[in-house]
Amino acid sequence: MNNCYQPLKLIKENPGCRVLLAQKPGGNRVVIKEVKIQAHEVWFAQFRMEVQVLQALNGIQVPKLLEVHDEPRGCWLVEEYIEGTDLARWLQTHPAKELRKQIFLEILERIQRVHEAGYLYLDLKPENILVYEDHVWLIDFNACLPIGSIRPILVNRDSLPPEAMDGKRMNEKADQIGLGKLYLMMFGPSSIAWTALARHPDQRFRNLDVFAAQIHKQGRIHPALLASLAAIGLGILGFVFFKPGAASSSKNGLPEAPKICEELKTRLEAGNLDLSDYEWIVDARAALEQSHFALAGFLHEQKPASESFQVEFYDFLLGLLLSSDVSITQLDQLVERLPEQVSWVEQFKDLCKGLLQGRIILDSGQIQRLLVLLDAQCPLDEECCQCLMNYLLLYISRRPESMELPANLEADIAEQCPDLYDLYAKARQRTKNSIMERK
Repeated sequence: MNNCYQPLKLIKENPGCRVLLAQKPGGNRVVIKEVKIQAHEVWFAQFRMEVQVLQALNGIQVPKLLEVHDEPRGCWLVEEYIEGTDLARWLQTHPAKELRKQIFLEILERIQRVHEAGYLYLDLKPENILVYEDHVWLIDFNACLPIGSIRPILVNRDSLPPEAMDGKRMNEKADQIGLGKLYLMMFGPSSIAWTALARHPDQRFRNLDVFAAQIHKQGRIHPALLASLAAIGLGILGFVFFKPGAASSSKNGLPEAPKICEELKTRLEAGNLDLSDYEWIVDARAALEQSHFALAGFLHEQKPASESFQVEFYDFLLGLLLSSDVSITQLDQLVERLPEQVSWVEQFKDLCKGLLQGRIILDSGQIQRLLVLLDAQCPLDEECCQCLMNYLLLYISRRPESMELPANLEADIAEQCPDLYDLYAKARQRTKNSIMERK
């Protein structure tokens, strides 16, 4: 690396590269990205891709490319250091909806510029978005690929669009998956988010101009889009329902998954890994909520030898998160026993999240029984209503039948989550009309 720069801080490091904050004596701070000499060739290919994208964008709300060194003795680039706060931290201190709308529209505009340059961004997440003086800057372009590529390379599992996982070519709609997740984080559940997150690209917004137009209309979907809402695929739900690992404990008071991993490692080294049912259940819930796949896999392998319903229940959900083979017979037994549990409504939320993640459709009789029991528990909290509505939207998109809600439950849902209830009511009516037409 060019030794005229004085390193100030290691920003991040992984097996393929490291990123440094540096400075020339008396000069401005810069960011240096260096590919490690022993890195896999993929990292070198994506380094060159990042250089191409930065050159094409030419510093328009992205870091300016200052130097590039692509030589046998090493590959690194030097780019402008952007002051600013990453989006997740910015949101903590900026609750105003109108300002958030402005920021999201700028994110759309930045992604559109990437598309106009001929590339897909593919790694849209809060840490790659900086807000400086209420304007958006995109950083970190090493996951970009030309429009029409088949499979992302340096993209984590949560960022993969469904068509990429299926080995299909990606067009500009692939980036709507990341945009949909950001919209959920910034504004909560809505028809806009579900459209962007549709499993099939044809069911997403036609382009980002249409996406922006819907936001300007404050969430009112054009009638032409309503026909597709019942068929929206909710397959990319790791971010939506089981939150990714975060630096803080969850709102439910669960411990941080990385800390659990450290504690388990220490216990394993000490030869004291016998987890009680209670410890295992708490750790499993943390792994699920934070989508910590390593912890989930470890706990799935270390399931206690217990007949506890709680252990069986959360082990089943771990299997869904890990996309491992799960037993439908076991699911039937868990659903049957669920209402017998003391805190079954809370577990019902977790069940909905897991079934959505695995795209598993319960039998209509099982759902109807749960609806009757939930009706007796009203009023329910907002999260429970949202989980139920999300699952019923998936159900009605898969089954040509209308699922009626008990009166108290329907009124509760309409009050707690009107956007989702409105979507469900329209989808249910279309299903009824379709059934009548067939008769």
